[in-house]
Amino acid sequence: MDEPQHRILAALDIQGFGRSDRTNLDRLHLHRELHALYPSLLKRSRIAASQVVASDTGDGVILSIDGSVSKLRLLTRFVGELARRLAAANQGRRPAEQMRLRMALHAGDVLADPEPIHGEAVILTARLLDADVLRACLLATDEPLAVVVSSTIYEEVVKHGYGGVVPGEYLPTVAECKETRVDAWLHVPGDTDAPRRAGVIVIASLAS
Repeated sequence: MDEPQHRILAALDIQGFGRSDRTNLDRLHLHRELHALYPSLLKRSRIAASQVVASDTGDGVILSIDGSVSKLRLLTRFVGELARRLAAANQGRRPAEQMRLRMALHAGDVLADPEPIHGEAVILTARLLDADVLRACLLATDEPLAVVVSSTIYEEVVKHGYGGVVPGEYLPTVAECKETRVDAWLHVPGDTDAPRRAGVIVIASLAS
């Protein structure tokens, strides 16, 4: 009998991976860099490799993380260090060599086939990552990282301000992609006004 597992889902995507000014070697280097970067960040966030299943998407990765891990470690340690490392690595690089990332964070039940990375929760995470509001948010800033979190992450962690998370730095939006239309919250480390400049903020949620 298939039994669902509760997992935290973090998806990362390299902005403009296929753009015309990038060579195949540029893409290869970025791919290798990302896949060297996230394991180091997980370790710094005190998340063991045995607690994570990674699925390569070509221009990014989806991480399925054991549900016993605190979501706060991803919102603070992982996101904060990721933004810092990207900014430092991009200095002095030509544009095609710079890595800028979109990140989506959600949590929910998934099925294993054989790895625990199948189900609606995974689909929602992918839709959040591909939503136009997140893309617009990253285009509106010079910072290298834009993050979108689901209502699950916002309601369970962000709005309570656990661990120094600042709820006001997560701005409400409606994320739409394909058949999905859901409440979400946008965060750009180092540039909290980016979602407003992008014009993707909504005053009230879908539930109001």
